[in-house]
Amino acid sequence: MKLTYISLICILILAACKKEKQEEETPIVSTCAADVYCFQRSGHSTVDYSGQTTRLIQMDEMIAYVKSAASGETISSVQLLDMFTNGNGAGSIYFSEEAAVAGKALDNKCFLPSVSAYQQLFIEAAQTSATSNEASNGVAGIATVMANPTKKYMLDANGFEYAQLLEKGLMGDIFYYQAFSTYLAAVSSGALETGVAVDPSAGKYYSEAEHAFDEAFGYFGVPIDFPSNTEGLKYYGKYCNGRNAAIATNEIMASFITTRKALVNGEVDQPSLQNISKHWQRIIAGTIIHYFIEAKETDDLAVKCHVLSEAWGFMGNMLHNGPDRSWTVDELNEVRAIIGDNLYLVTDEMIDAAILFVVDNSEIELVEIAFL
Repeated sequence: MKLTYISLICILILAACKKEKQEEETPIVSTCAADVYCFQRSGHSTVDYSGQTTRLIQMDEMIAYVKSAASGETISSVQLLDMFTNGNGAGSIYFSEEAAVAGKALDNKCFLPSVSAYQQLFIEAAQTSATSNEASNGVAGIATVMANPTKKYMLDANGFEYAQLLEKGLMGDIFYYQAFSTYLAAVSSGALETGVAVDPSAGKYYSEAEHAFDEAFGYFGVPIDFPSNTEGLKYYGKYCNGRNAAIATNEIMASFITTRKALVNGEVDQPSLQNISKHWQRIIAGTIIHYFIEAKETDDLAVKCHVLSEAWGFMGNMLHNGPDRSWTVDELNEVRAIIGDNLYLVTDEMIDAAILFVVDNSEIELVEIAFL
């Protein structure tokens, strides 16, 4: 009996050792592929940026509504405000089911000092849409592209396009601002837990740092297998790919993946975080210059006002690139003062001066201008 008991104990110990060895050999954390933004823990995905995806869709639908005014539709500031707040968080009746997710909204993620300016733009855009004016210097209305009469833009009295001020401005004051000032700043600080799942029983297999980083990535607007896959690019992802041939901006994806892998291992890779900051700023600065160059190359005032409005909106983004690469409010005001407050009056000399300012105050090199 004693020998049987001892044998049983030995069998149990051997089984436990075998089980422990098997567990050690089974990877608890893995990536789906080396060049894909896909990470797992114990067979479960640790990537979740569904809230960011919802807000990208909300932006799509709100800006599409604003742009409909250029085709003759009268838009409502009440509807725009409801879309901005997603029905005060309850789900806007003006959104698709995909966008009207309760608890997800644009307004409460927006850089607070800018919120009232966007609300005023909603009002002004709606008022202009109710007129039948043809846009001209001093008159808000609809501008028609000479080479393509079906292409139209709704401009204010100084030539600024409402849709671009809203879209490019909100990109910076929501997506870019949240990515850097909230999520990446928290990851960089080292204050968030790394490598330990938040709450597996609730399906939260990610750590605090992993989740914050994923949310920043979600605002970038690319598929997990970018840049080999460029389908469905949104916002910064679209402009990243658009500038890549000129200044290799798609390199940012490798830095996203490298940083995320480090977080899986419980580490904060500061050099890779810095690369994300550098490349994301290059996307914005390069796009500003790209639009300035387009403005110099056209004789069509409708097109010129359109692309200058895009550049103007993107310049505001430069406030939000973290402590090392952000512009101050004074610097933003300085470059905008070069362009002036009336896009109908902008000259090539003014554009050249603004381009040089951007180069002197960004990660873009002077020699790269020729490729943008």
